[in-house]
Amino acid sequence: MPRASKRRLDQQTLLELEESFFSILSSHNNKGTVKTFMKALLTDEEQTMIVKRIAIYSMLEFGKSMDDITFA
Repeated sequence: MPRASKRRLDQQTLLELEESFFSILSSHNNKGTVKTFMKALLTDEEQTMIVKRIAIYSMLEFGKSMDDITFA
């Protein structure tokens, strides 16, 4: 499981880093470059966690219940 650093960031620094991350991510204009970027950035476990979260989000958007999602 990924671990967060024990060293806390102040709120402004965190917001600036998040903005940089989203800017970098949005600058990749095709699936191949996004995939390369994410594979370089994330471990296999982190990628799996994100994919599962996206699947859950998608199922919720399509009206699935938490029970449906739990047993999917």
